[in-house]
Amino acid sequence: MALKPARMAGVMITVDSAVPGKREADERLKADESMVAPNSGGKARNDAKGGGLGRVMGAYIDSGLNWSDLSWIREAVGPDMPLVLKGIMSAADAKMAVEAGMQGIVVSNHGGRNLDTAPASVLILLELQKNCPEVFEKMEVFVDGGIRRGTDVLKCLALGATAVGLGRHFLYALNYGEDGVRHLVGLLRDELETTMRLMGITELKQITRGCVNTQDIDHLIPPMEYDDWRPKSRL
Repeated sequence: MALKPARMAGVMITVDSAVPGKREADERLKADESMVAPNSGGKARNDAKGGGLGRVMGAYIDSGLNWSDLSWIREAVGPDMPLVLKGIMSAADAKMAVEAGMQGIVVSNHGGRNLDTAPASVLILLELQKNCPEVFEKMEVFVDGGIRRGTDVLKCLALGATAVGLGRHFLYALNYGEDGVRHLVGLLRDELETTMRLMGITELKQITRGCVNTQDIDHLIPPMEYDDWRPKSRL
């Protein structure tokens, strides 16, 4: 039987790691300098910053990517290919993603590893709800970072997320092979289903904004108009 050619379902563009962040645990490692990153060809090296594995893996990232490049990407992939931006962390950028014709965004702080003190992804969901709720109607809004249990999945869905992403969980589960991955999926599914049952919900579409109480953190959400004031002496 002839195999059908593989086809992409969409293109996800990472925008939350234009440059490698300061990963101190990574810097303390001593890398094997014979190692070469398969996706970029970058070679491991040891210097004043240590092994710098994050820098090796990120050697293929173009730090010059900007909003004007999206029109070129759209032309390259064609009008029907969904484009998703991963790493949106503000309402202003979410609105620009809509204006740029993106089909989706991933609200993500790159696991909190790339920019120290970056806000939690769930807070950005609240920011979108407050400052540009229309984006949830105009494109898919995914979220990742900080999701540990099925209850976290429900919270994100209640705040408008289409779906959630989990990365490290599966990386660790793979230490146990397929059985480990199946066990992880089973745990998350059981936790989500139990939460839904205890809340009287039988379908995902019944999850609404009213399922979560965010009053304790609502004061952390900034307005859309950020203050651009700066001292006259600062260029």
